[in-house]
Amino acid sequence: MSVEYSEIYGVSAKKRSVAAGTAKNSKGMFPNAFCKIEKFIHRFQNPVFTHHGDGSGTKAILAYAYAKETGDMSVLREVMKDSVFMNTEDVFATGAIGGFISLCSTINRNTFYLNDEMANEFYEGDRIVRQQLLSFGLDVYGEVGETADLPNSSRNVLLDHSLFSMFEEKDVIDNGNIDVGHYVVAVASSGQAKWETEYNGGGRANGYTRSQHRMFGGDYRTKYPETFDPKIFDNAYTGSKLFTDMVTVETGEKITAGKLMLGATRTYAPIMMDIYKGIGNDKISGVVHISGGAWTKVLKYLSKTMNVVCENLAKFPTPILFKMIQEEANSKWSCMYEDFNMGVGYMIYVPDYQVAKQIVNLSNSYNVTADIIGRVEKARSGQEKSMIHIASEHGKFDLVH
Repeated sequence: MSVEYSEIYGVSAKKRSVAAGTAKNSKGMFPNAFCKIEKFIHRFQNPVFTHHGDGSGTKAILAYAYAKETGDMSVLREVMKDSVFMNTEDVFATGAIGGFISLCSTINRNTFYLNDEMANEFYEGDRIVRQQLLSFGLDVYGEVGETADLPNSSRNVLLDHSLFSMFEEKDVIDNGNIDVGHYVVAVASSGQAKWETEYNGGGRANGYTRSQHRMFGGDYRTKYPETFDPKIFDNAYTGSKLFTDMVTVETGEKITAGKLMLGATRTYAPIMMDIYKGIGNDKISGVVHISGGAWTKVLKYLSKTMNVVCENLAKFPTPILFKMIQEEANSKWSCMYEDFNMGVGYMIYVPDYQVAKQIVNLSNSYNVTADIIGRVEKARSGQEKSMIHIASEHGKFDLVH
């Protein structure tokens, strides 16, 4: 087949590769309609809805570099979980897990680097993660959305999803209900949940621009210049690790440093579905997904000045991934808790101790470590901003948002 003239510039009007990669997707009720149409069955008595958008960020670029270096394309499928779950886990934190969920992806790529084979791995990953959510009993709709060839604006690849969810107003979890005396239940980001097929380093999808360049080194700076902006050339890939260096994790397993960092963002769907349906949304005062802003995230949502005191972290020793990042970046440990989840993906706030214990036991039954790590306390006299206090193996830190 001759090359289309437009493909000289890294684009294709016909997008044959996209059509081939998405050929398995459902065409909806009206296959020839300009946009996909599906029937929506309204079953809500007092519906509310939320829109959300998020993605895998720099993690997709790291996955690209790892795939190029090792030939292991499976990481490209896995990184689609990051894009999806960074959306779903935020929305699940609102109580929306029992409702209608529609997901749509956007893939922006530079075709000079990210070829059709790689794009097809993204498409397959998108299908796999949707099937996983369906297998949990969630009402998930939609397919791969836009794939744009943008060599002028994208150095490599950008994976994003947008999410629409409709659910009952009575099921909304409003973090404004978090109050003094409430218990903090932490749920782990690392390890291997029952629904996961391998050990998860717990990195999720935050802080990867810094981690990518402070962790890894070798000759990646010159081999993969498309994975960073030229302005940071002298600070790119300054670490001591190679993607293929073997690391012994907490379980005693050995895993490459690259795969350790690329462990997919964990979904808490099975746990949260059991909590909301078995315990009840009305027993939960707040849920916080530990993403951007890390441990200070909850401070954004408190309705008044309070302190979140987390002193019982015995079950949450720092996972090996974050120890490696801290060592390579020479970061202060207090900064690590501001930038990374440090092994905790969700914090659930409840007024009742027995309910907190129920959540801990439920999570542990899925092989996901959970524990009551602290309580919400009154602000100190004259205190102007809410604060989170952390007493960890690395010292004590008072952090503000």
